[in-house]
Amino acid sequence: MKNALLLLAITLPLSTVACTQNSTPKETKVVAENTSAGMFKANQNKGYIVTAQDEASVRRVFATLGISVLRALGNQQFEMQLQNDAGIQAVTDLANHSNGAITAVQPNYSYQTN
Repeated sequence: MKNALLLLAITLPLSTVACTQNSTPKETKVVAENTSAGMFKANQNKGYIVTAQDEASVRRVFATLGISVLRALGNQQFEMQLQNDAGIQAVTDLANHSNGAITAVQPNYSYQTN
């Protein structure tokens, strides 16, 4: 009986993991995240936080908007400021047409407490 319980305790978590894995890749669509909430007030957009494969991908995808500042933050995230900022919708549209090179974009607001 103990052996059966031990075997069940070992195999049950493994079978759960196997059942939850999805073998078909999903299409990734970059959606701008809403970052203003709670007790903080967003003052103004100070560029964007971009999650990307690498710096070269960010430079390639957003070259038409004139990158004025691009700084690596770690974990494939970059702070980006643009010379010709056309707004979050234009930046998100470019990211969605990057063939997965850009996985997330969000405004980089400066915050102050209310």
